[in-house]
Amino acid sequence: MTTRNATKPHITIASPCYNEEAVIVVFIKALQQVGNELESNGYITTFLLIDDGSTDRTLEIVNQAADSDSRIQVASFSRNFGHQAAVAAAIDLADSDALIIMDSDMQHPPGHIFEMIEAWQAGYNIVSMVREQTIAQTFVKKVTSRVFYRLFNGLSDTKVPDGAAEFLLLSKRSQTALKELPEYHQFWRGMISWIGFSRKYIKYTAAERELGTSKYSAAKMFGLAIDGMTSFSTRPMKVITAIGLVTATSGALYLIYILSVALFTKDAVQGWSSVIATIIILGGIQILITGVIGSYTAKIFEQVKFRPKYILSDPKPKARSERGV
Repeated sequence: MTTRNATKPHITIASPCYNEEAVIVVFIKALQQVGNELESNGYITTFLLIDDGSTDRTLEIVNQAADSDSRIQVASFSRNFGHQAAVAAAIDLADSDALIIMDSDMQHPPGHIFEMIEAWQAGYNIVSMVREQTIAQTFVKKVTSRVFYRLFNGLSDTKVPDGAAEFLLLSKRSQTALKELPEYHQFWRGMISWIGFSRKYIKYTAAERELGTSKYSAAKMFGLAIDGMTSFSTRPMKVITAIGLVTATSGALYLIYILSVALFTKDAVQGWSSVIATIIILGGIQILITGVIGSYTAKIFEQVKFRPKYILSDPKPKARSERGV
């Protein structure tokens, strides 16, 4: 790791990278420009690039960049473990006074790093960038994002601002607190809110992706949303329980109605009504049982296996000096 100078604040800028060969060179150059300016103002900078099992030339490119710039450290996963695992690696591996986490696709503008550091120096432990809008964002993605945040905040006691993501600064104290959280299924937006500490929000406009393609498919976004809601609240269980009870009650009332018709009017179709009522009642009970047990049991199953969140190809990030350059 980079040698610390006790008299100068040390800033680590960490970025997950997955199949970003089209944009990673541009991103690294932007980081280097930011680092040069920070160093001219008395900071020590380290760039931690975490390759999340890329199948293109991303790892090769970041290793080449590290060979020519001693500030760059590279951590590579043995396979693709996902963006949230890469954020976990950034928190685990950084050794600095402040850690800045941002994506490597240039949609998190590097110029905001100076604002984040200024807020940290003013005393905030967490500085979160909150997306006010995204240039050229599709209507569907905008709507689904808003629906997710409203659902999450409605179901959970831990609140996450609409538009908050893993573009933020963490103080040493907040990094230490996050390292103590043992979750296997990580939803960092919620976990960062959960630990508390003084926090400042800064609005920004996310740039349009000009190179490469988004790696977050609709399925991945849906999975992240489910992880988030089931990790921070038991209210989904209560909601599903209510749905099951309402359904079962409706079936019972319908059965009473059918019996009344059969007894007093003789117009009921023999056999059909009782079968339908029974199906409705049993369906409600099944919703109740499946909803309560399913998602939460799956999380327990994953948690108790105690598997690591990620596996590094090398035991620690490699800096230029460690590669013999």
